[in-house]
Amino acid sequence: MPRGSSTVDYFPHVPGPIGVVAPTQINVLKGYVFRGEKGDALRAWLQLYPGDINKHVAAISAAMKAKDEKAADLTIGEYVVWHGLFIAATVCVQRGH
Repeated sequence: MPRGSSTVDYFPHVPGPIGVVAPTQINVLKGYVFRGEKGDALRAWLQLYPGDINKHVAAISAAMKAKDEKAADLTIGEYVVWHGLFIAATVCVQRGH
């Protein structure tokens, strides 16, 4: 039995079937060509990224500056690396590995 209810929207800010008033356009890999080159996986991830990564990174940078005016601007590279580390950490069974 899955956790939670299928009728309660526990994450209303995440696009999905529960609680969606207007459908959200989701990026897909339709027409995307894998060339077998270094960086294909990153380019595919950026193609699937929901929304505009430039706007998201700019918004995060602005929020960081609002809390600490000495905060350096966040780069897209740093943001992508953070996501990669976060995803990689999900496969770790124990803390510290």
